[in-house]
Amino acid sequence: MSDEQEAKPKPATIGPLVTRVASGLVSAAALAGAGYLARAGIELASAATTSPFVRDHAPAILGLPILAAFATAVVCGARALEDRSNLELLVLRAEGAGAIVTGWTIVFAVLAFALRALW
Repeated sequence: MSDEQEAKPKPATIGPLVTRVASGLVSAAALAGAGYLARAGIELASAATTSPFVRDHAPAILGLPILAAFATAVVCGARALEDRSNLELLVLRAEGAGAIVTGWTIVFAVLAFALRALW
């Protein structure tokens, strides 16, 4: 084989890298979107011209899109860091896919409790 053929990366090694980079970018965009939604929601809820219905139910109306954006960021971030995942929480230790599933479970529980506290 020539040096030129060996220098080219194989398609099988490029695919996972592209997936991880794309997942990381989507995760960053979702976090930025959640921040924007939170800022816009606070401005909307505190405006004098906002209807009483929106003002009374603002945490639920605005909280759901923010929670969805955070959940997207967590899932895509976990996909981007899949092989390097390591979780050590009190006495719980998990690596790889187990750490990702445990993290998703913890994040889902926290988001559910946050939504319940808002509504």
